[in-house]
Parts: sequence; structure tokens; C-alpha cells
Amino acid sequence: MTMFGLIVFYIGFFGFFIGLGAAIRGDLQILRISNRKQALLLVLVSFILAIVGSTIIGPGPENAIQ
Repeated sequence: MTMFGLIVFYIGFFGFFIGLGAAIRGDLQILRISNRKQALLLVLVSFILAIVGSTIIGPGPENAIQ
């Protein structure tokens, strides 16, 4: 389950920066993002994915409640 959480987190993490770059540039044809509205939607979805992935991973054994 931890591996799945890491994959979801990294997809969200990298998607956040790709969406941010597309929002600044305004056009990113590799992902077929044609306007800033789509780019900001990608940023929002990737931010949610990063939060969900970090929730799945959870705290490490050193931070667990005893």
C-alpha cells in the first residue's frame, strides 16, 4: 500500500509543477493543455493527488502514536 501511495504522491507532485509551468507559459502541447484554465485545473487535481498519496503513505514508524 505504501508503494501505491508513493506513486500517487509523485504523480501529483510532478503534475503540480507541470501544470504550474503550463499556467505560466499558457500553452503546453505535449499534454494538450491549450489554455490557462486547463492548466490551473491540472494544478488543482495534482495537488489533491499529492495530498491523497501522502495520506495513504501516512507517518513513518518514528512518528507513529505509541
